[in-house]
Amino acid sequence: FVGPVRPLSRLYAENGRAMNLRDLVAPFWMAGRRLTGAGRAPAGAFRILMFHGIPRERSGDFARLIDRLVAGPGIIDPEEAARRIGGSLPAGDAGRQPVLISFDDGFASNGQVALDILVPRGIRALFFVCPALIDLVGAAQKEAVLRQVFRGRRPASPIEPMLDWDGIGKLLDGGHVIGAHGMNHRRLAGLSAEALEEEVGGAQAALSSRLGVAPDWFAYPFGDIGAIDAAALDAIGARFRF
Repeated sequence: FVGPVRPLSRLYAENGRAMNLRDLVAPFWMAGRRLTGAGRAPAGAFRILMFHGIPRERSGDFARLIDRLVAGPGIIDPEEAARRIGGSLPAGDAGRQPVLISFDDGFASNGQVALDILVPRGIRALFFVCPALIDLVGAAQKEAVLRQVFRGRRPASPIEPMLDWDGIGKLLDGGHVIGAHGMNHRRLAGLSAEALEEEVGGAQAALSSRLGVAPDWFAYPFGDIGAIDAAALDAIGARFRF
């Protein structure tokens, strides 16, 4: 989701990467698509806006962005997103392209943001977590996050802890939806069948056991095209709706 929300690149630099050429070109490319009509979305389309950790000192920026989205395209919850994917479109939806809010990795700040900003506004979001990282504590968790989420490169800000299971339970109580982000946040492309079963099937089993319901959503770690392949997509599709 580029253009109006481009300032979010300053909220969190994933894996410590600086802004690249794509980030600089994207607003102009999107503006051209809007002017020519090439970027017009089909009926029922929506955007998924993805966040990672939100530093406390930037929570005001996040709140202002959420208010801007509410006043603009609107924000939908995971249930409406599921209905749209299934082809059930709300009346009077022509030309509207709302946003689904999601969070990757399961950092503890996600839960605080939900409590302080989303809940008072009646917004329900989608949170993707890694069960094996949640089960670690202290230095072991921090080392695993540094190795598996940040790929060994220290971020500009201190590594924050993961949401614990109690925090995830509070999100569920607030009407939010929990999805899987892999068991250990491993890059799925090129993994053996056994490793895929651990990352995809293991994440499904762990969340089903902990939450009492099988998750419908899966977000593959890292999110770039090189992080996924046909075998991984087949493994995900066999276990998750979305």
